[in-house]
Amino acid sequence: MLEVSGLTVRYGEAVAVEDLSLAVGQGEWVSLIGPNGAGKTSTIKAILGLVAHEGHIVLEGEPLTGLPPWKRQSRGLGYVPEGRRLFPDLTVEENLRVGAYRAPEPRVKKNLARIFELFPRVEERRRQLAKTLSGGEQQMVALSRALMGDPRLLLVDEASLGLMPLNVQAVFEALAAIHRRGNAILLVEQNARKALSYAERAYVIEVGRLQLSGSAEQVRDDPRVVESYLG
Repeated sequence: MLEVSGLTVRYGEAVAVEDLSLAVGQGEWVSLIGPNGAGKTSTIKAILGLVAHEGHIVLEGEPLTGLPPWKRQSRGLGYVPEGRRLFPDLTVEENLRVGAYRAPEPRVKKNLARIFELFPRVEERRRQLAKTLSGGEQQMVALSRALMGDPRLLLVDEASLGLMPLNVQAVFEALAAIHRRGNAILLVEQNARKALSYAERAYVIEVGRLQLSGSAEQVRDDPRVVESYLG
């Protein structure tokens, strides 16, 4: 579904990602793990067109390189940013509608109904201001907002960031529900244990370069990953 090859991202003289290649199959969950500052977020932002980059990015056979972010989104990409980035003084439903601001109202209502069926708690909170929600609830709203654009591939940046363990579990179960619905997922995540428990394949990135790839089980059992990430 997604093919990335030779991806390089620079911020001035600093190289954040260097010659990285990865792929995501149709309906597949792929996790990209690595320490803070490894280049995970830069990789996601490059795929979305949010940072300047070199290399080739192809989605379902169509090149994305050179397209602005909004055109990439319209090709089937959804984005859940690090830190959730909700509008705190808008209600949950208003935040969801931001995710489909260009869609006709019948489609918006259809997508809202699907999301409320998938996540009843989001429907329960639909009239609340986003700033009144717990961290776990805010992350579910951020996931739901991305789904409002009907993505086929969901790019998720640090889903567990700043959440209590119970909320982390709830968020990963929500991602699993989205995956069962047929969405492909590319998750970048510091919580290697969770990321590898749910993914089908995984990549390990360190200092901007790909270090390891394989099935999630292979990566989880690699001695280097056990020592560095799993303890």
